[in-house]
Amino acid sequence: MQVKRYKLDKVLTKGTVEQIIPVLDGKHDKVMGQRDEDEAMTVTESISERSKKKVDYFLVQLQEGIILKARQVVLATGPTRAQMANIPSWVKSIGESFPEERLRHTVELMHHRPAAGHVAAASACEQQKDVEESCVVCEGGQRVMVVGGGLTSAHVVSIALKQGASHVTWLMRKHLQLKQFDVGDVETLVGRYSHVEHGIKMDGQAYLRQFYNERSLHKRLAMIHQARKGGAVTPEAYIHLQPYIQRGQVDVKTYCQVRETSWCYSSQAWSVALSNGERWNGDTIWLATGCKLDVKQDPLLFGVIKEFPIQIGPHAVNLAGGQAASMRITTDITRRLQQDLLKVSQPSGEKSKTEEYIQQMKGLLWL
Repeated sequence: MQVKRYKLDKVLTKGTVEQIIPVLDGKHDKVMGQRDEDEAMTVTESISERSKKKVDYFLVQLQEGIILKARQVVLATGPTRAQMANIPSWVKSIGESFPEERLRHTVELMHHRPAAGHVAAASACEQQKDVEESCVVCEGGQRVMVVGGGLTSAHVVSIALKQGASHVTWLMRKHLQLKQFDVGDVETLVGRYSHVEHGIKMDGQAYLRQFYNERSLHKRLAMIHQARKGGAVTPEAYIHLQPYIQRGQVDVKTYCQVRETSWCYSSQAWSVALSNGERWNGDTIWLATGCKLDVKQDPLLFGVIKEFPIQIGPHAVNLAGGQAASMRITTDITRRLQQDLLKVSQPSGEKSKTEEYIQQMKGLLWL
């Protein structure tokens, strides 16, 4: 839809990115080879030497073997890789081998897209329908368990019902929290949070002052997570599921977790022991347990982070922080494009009026 709207067909390249390699000034001929020597040099470099580094361009290596060269690369992928998924510890404790399609994480749904031909011709409503149909959550008549209390879990429950699930068990470790997205800034998020600490009830403003007095970014991030109170479902999504909950087709189990899981070969079904003492038997389990947004674990950014170990503040984890980052990115891209156009329009060796003015004022800057 957006590709057609902004006429991006001619610049669109289909492929899967495997690696992003920053090429530094003076290292043009030493990018793909001498990998071990570069790593040894990187370890011995001081912080002052790192700060002087400047990227000339990036090499974007695709899975298909194609290498693209770009001066600027913007990642807008989100946690789309399996290694970024938050997998509960009980999954690793399953002793039996089981069919992969019977236990999956919602990160896999991010890769599903409708066919390109359908996208070009369909309306926005039809495209949403195509996306839901392309995401096979379950088969008709299956018993499904969805683990997680966020909006993604509500979407999986909804799709499972549309695809004919006979019954859905919705499992969450806390209560079902209904609220809209955190679209505001830190003041909006943290300032409205009232809680009890060491037996003393703190209002939102007191918690906000504590937030700004805290110097540790890690502790600030923990405070934001605490203010969020975990995953939540929008009221609109809940209203859609409410009729199914009322007639018993969806069973919401709050303050409940999985203790133990085993796969039965004879019945080809799951047997799950829950923390409330109940046992669930069913066909498919979906994990809507979120993802780890850690750039250090992203293989695409490994080379970049090694050369430029930058950090972001806690404000970046909510939607307002993402919006602020997008504004910085677009501003920088626009500025660089304008600089390139200015260089092309000027004859070589000719200085712009701005550069001449700066040159003339250099002696006065010390006053």
